[in-house]
Amino acid sequence: MAPASLQTEETARISTVVSDYLNSPNKRPTVATLAKQAATGPQKLREYFREWYGMPVQAWFHAARLRTAQLLLRNTSQPIKAVGLCCGYSNYKNFLTAYRKFIGESPTQTRRGGKAEYGSTKTEAGEKTIGG
Repeated sequence: MAPASLQTEETARISTVVSDYLNSPNKRPTVATLAKQAATGPQKLREYFREWYGMPVQAWFHAARLRTAQLLLRNTSQPIKAVGLCCGYSNYKNFLTAYRKFIGESPTQTRRGGKAEYGSTKTEAGEKTIGG
């Protein structure tokens, strides 16, 4: 087992690399690329992601890109297609499918203040309720 200081340094390097990619959601790094930039091994990187985030590296980046798209849809007037491109989706239909599957509504619904923004659901009568 490595000394605690080394683990802290390694953790800091991984966090820095992850932050860099979060600031550029259109990039789609491989595990090998991320590990090399963090000066660690691919297996160690996978272990850290499982421990920290409870999911594989690529799944975490996929989720991060879609959460970024959700924020852009809520807070900007960029066209939906441009949001998809900004978040690394060169194919518009793939973006729509991935977004709907992950977020639970279409990008248009999010833009219009859908349930993903407010945590609301529709009741059987059709009225919106908050948090329920």
